[in-house]
Order: sequence, then structure tokens, then C-alpha cells
Amino acid sequence: MKRKIVYGLISICLIVFGLFSYIINLNNSKEIVTYAEVDLKLDCKAAYLVEESTNKVLYKQNELEKMYPASMTKMMGLILVCEAIDNKTINKDDVVTVSLEASQMGGSQVFLQPLEQMSVDDLLKCVCIASANDAMYALSEYVGTTNANFVDMMNKKAKTLKLENTNFVNVTGFDDENHYTCAKDMATIALELLKYKEMILPYTSTYDCHIREDSENPFWLVNTNKMIKYYQGMDGLKTGYTNKAGSCLTATASRNNVRLVSVIMNASDSKIRNAMTKTLLDYGFSKIKGNILYNANSEVGTINIPKAKTKDIKVYTPKDIILIYENTLDPNKISKEIVLNNNLSLPILENENVCYLKITYDNQIYKYDLIVKEKIEPLKMNELIGPYLKDILF
Repeated sequence: MKRKIVYGLISICLIVFGLFSYIINLNNSKEIVTYAEVDLKLDCKAAYLVEESTNKVLYKQNELEKMYPASMTKMMGLILVCEAIDNKTINKDDVVTVSLEASQMGGSQVFLQPLEQMSVDDLLKCVCIASANDAMYALSEYVGTTNANFVDMMNKKAKTLKLENTNFVNVTGFDDENHYTCAKDMATIALELLKYKEMILPYTSTYDCHIREDSENPFWLVNTNKMIKYYQGMDGLKTGYTNKAGSCLTATASRNNVRLVSVIMNASDSKIRNAMTKTLLDYGFSKIKGNILYNANSEVGTINIPKAKTKDIKVYTPKDIILIYENTLDPNKISKEIVLNNNLSLPILENENVCYLKITYDNQIYKYDLIVKEKIEPLKMNELIGPYLKDILF
């Protein structure tokens, strides 16, 4: 009887504890949205606004609804091209021979001719500035061997990025009932592309330039995103328009150490699309600020790695560490901790990521990778055993 009573009390305690834990987990499982819901009354079917370094969502409107992406599709293709350049499987100086299929794309184009040769660099200008379908198709064949294979690569990348409402059937953004995305997924694609910002933003921020400048057929490229000329800090990313998609723009702008990404989908025309983009970005920049805690390549602290020959190993940040905050920054509320990565193995190579800086501020946790600047060798066997034997013998 006593045993039953004890078991009963234990069961009740477990249920209460479980319920309490569930309540705590509910309170701690909030989506990363730190600002009160507002209605900006945007005149478009879907919108999204996110801060780049923290992925803080500042605004959303019909963000999961499947829509036609038009030429914003090309951002996914640009990710794959940037990856190929970064992996050195292709080079910006490589010369691409244009296929008959690429030359027949239609829509926005730079009128590439069959068998015409153009550098990857110039093709990127055509895609990023003029949204050229023929140039994007030529790049897809060069990177993916075939266009069909490249489309398959785009969809595999979508799965890697965990995009749930996106599917591609072409590289240009031509309307197709099986070619769709949503505002949230488009923002995720843009954030991935911005991992290559040093490579891609010089193209997307260029208002106009020429290709074939020294030939008999020079071609003037003018950016389809007119906002880069007048909106402070805007340097990309991609416009889109078809009859079904409406007027679309995934934009990015940087001010005062804050970079935002905005998405406007299915506005009635480019004027309204641009006005809605301005409203979104103005709202974001009014809400948050950024403070640089460490500049790129700064020493952040020292660590000790078990069995490493070097003690007090200096670690550095490979890029600026920027704390994003609302209203006024209170330095007294910032806590910092360097945390070693799990399963570190020696030797550790130069510029290898070994730990991260954990910053806690205003109930938010931020993590930034840290690297070493020199090779870290393991202790040799005699160096490991020596101190142990010394303790025993002496």
C-alpha cells in the first residue's frame, strides 16, 4: 500500500514537473521576432523584412504564400555561380561559349549570339544589372554542364536551405505553375547570396556600364533596380516582373552597421514596389541599430586546448562582430564567453574555426565564429608522459 502511495506521489510530481517544463519551453520557443506586430499597410501581396547578421524578422505579410518569383529566381542561380567561383571550379576570367539555346531565351536579354564568347565576369554583369535571361542561361550551362542539371542543383540548394515553399523549373523566372516561392524563402535565398557580398554587391550596386565595349557591338547595361541610385545604402539585390508575378523586388541596404533585406512580391507596378520597399527599409532602420564590438581580424581573447603544445592560444574574429539592438545600448548588460567547439582534433590549421564568441544581450544570444592565425601542433608522446613521470618519481 505504501509503495502504491509513493509511486502515486512520484507520478504526480513528474506530471507537475513535466507541465512546468512544457510551460517554460513554450515561453522559450518564440520565433525570432523582437518587435511588436505592426501593419504598414503595404500595397502588395506579400512582404518580408529581416536583419542580416541576426536573422531577426522585423516585418512579415503573407510570407508563406506561394507566388511566382519572376527574375528574382536568378538569385538562386547566382548563389551557385558564386559557390563555383569560391570553390575555384570556375573563374571570373573564364570565357563561356554561348549556346544556341541560351541565345534564344527572349525576355530581358543582352542579345547574345550563338557561339559568341563572353567572360563569366561580363555575364555576371548582364545578370545582376540588366537581369539578362540569355546570360543566366549561359552561366547555368557553364556551371552545371547542362541547364537541366543546373535547375536540379538549384532545387537541391533549396532543400539545403530548408525552403518549404519553393520549387524551380527554369533559371530565368519565366512563369510556370510548378515554379514558385514565397517571400520568406526569397529572403532566405538573399541572405545566402549575401554570404558572397564582396563578390556580388559590386555587380548589383552598379547603376550602368557597358559590355563588348571595345567591339563593334557595345551594349549598355542599366540596372533594373533604380533604387540603388537614390535610396541611401542600397546596393542590391534583384528585381522581377511578369504578368503573373507582378512587380517584385528583393532589396538590401546597409546603414550605421545594420544590413537589412526586404522582399516585396506582387505589387501592381514598379513605382508602388519601390515605395513599399522604401517603407519597409525605413521602418527597419528606425527600429534597430548596430554597434561594432570587434573589427574583422581583431584579437578577441585566448583559449587553451587540451594536449596542444601552445598555451594561451590567441583567437580572432574573421569578420566584424556587430551587436544589433533596439533603442539605446547598455554596455553593462553585455556578457561575453568564448566557447570551444566540440570534438576539436589536433593539429589545427591556420585560419581554422576552433571556437565561438557567445554574447548575451537583452535576453538574446548571439554566436560568432573565432579562428586561430597560426598552426597549433599537438604535444608529442614524451611531452605528455614526461610531467606524469616527474610527479611519480619526484
